[in-house]
Amino acid sequence: MKPSQVREQFSQAERSLGHAALACESTGRIPPSMRRRLADWQRECQAMRDALDTDHDPERMRERVDALERAVQRLVEACRRRDVDDQVEIAVEHAHAVLADLRDKLH
Repeated sequence: MKPSQVREQFSQAERSLGHAALACESTGRIPPSMRRRLADWQRECQAMRDALDTDHDPERMRERVDALERAVQRLVEACRRRDVDDQVEIAVEHAHAVLADLRDKLH
């Protein structure tokens, strides 16, 4: 898979999680576990952007995508355990689906 294709799918997932974060902020109800999970996700996104900018090693891309998917999986689980807005849950699940697809294409 070309780095540009990885970047595009990553961007789709990142946009979805950005929508989830905005929806959390707009409701004013952000459970601490969701706040931590969103912060974890943002750190993983930055690591992925850095990897895309500097390193096109396929193994490194797989590692970064795996780490991103684990972070978003924790968000999915946090959504299921907490009373969160439907928009948040939909955005998180969409990002998870995009990353799972990307992972499958890279492995």
